Amino acid sequence: MTISGKLKSFRDWLRSPVARTHGIIAGVAFTLAWLIVAIVLLPDTGPAPSVAVPAVVGLRFEEAEQKLAESGLKVALGETRPSLTAPRRYVLAQTPAAGTSVGSAMVVTLDISAGQIRARSRMPWMTRTVSSRPSPAMSSTTTTPSVLCTRFTM
Repeated sequence: MTISGKLKSFRDWLRSPVARTHGIIAGVAFTLAWLIVAIVLLPDTGPAPSVAVPAVVGLRFEEAEQKLAESGLKVALGETRPSLTAPRRYVLAQTPAAGTSVGSAMVVTLDISAGQIRARSRMPWMTRTVSSRPSPAMSSTTTTPSVLCTRFTM
């Protein structure tokens, strides 16, 4: 049998009632399979609920954690760094920022203070004193200026 003969017999089979029945069954089976996959594997639950992130900068870490949990958000500890103004365990920064609309169960990262740092002098043995009396070098003059003299003592 030649190729043209095979094509002719295939065309005849496609026109037969058996082929139509098989085609209809295959189409229905494909449509049902597609619907099952779309409904079971890809359900549409609608838009995810969004929550505005509350402002927690300046609060103690425990208070911030509680406030975020009340909003349905999770907390992660970020950096711990020293601060000039914030006491230990107070929130210095948050990510995402306050007021940002996020999905529920989002993780908010909090950077907290390791405590206040104190300014240190470069030469701790030197102290600065301010005096209203003249320095010994100025005492030999006849007039005493009313100037504050600054001197460093060791």
